[in-house]
Amino acid sequence: SNGHQVNLETMEIPAGRIPDVRGMTGRDAIYLLENLGVRVTLRGTGRVRRQSLLPGYRFSDDTSITLFLG
Repeated sequence: SNGHQVNLETMEIPAGRIPDVRGMTGRDAIYLLENLGVRVTLRGTGRVRRQSLLPGYRFSDDTSITLFLG
């Protein structure tokens, strides 16, 4: 790791909406999404290339997302 930290305070994340996690590491994306209450499944390794729910999607308590890494 290069010591990169995700600063959640500076990210503009509309409440109840899926953020754009493309380009993030899998670890950062999981941390962010799980803190929002979204269940995460990862496919592959590396950085997020595609997400099964588009940024801005309005999620609920039982939402799960699949992240495709590459």
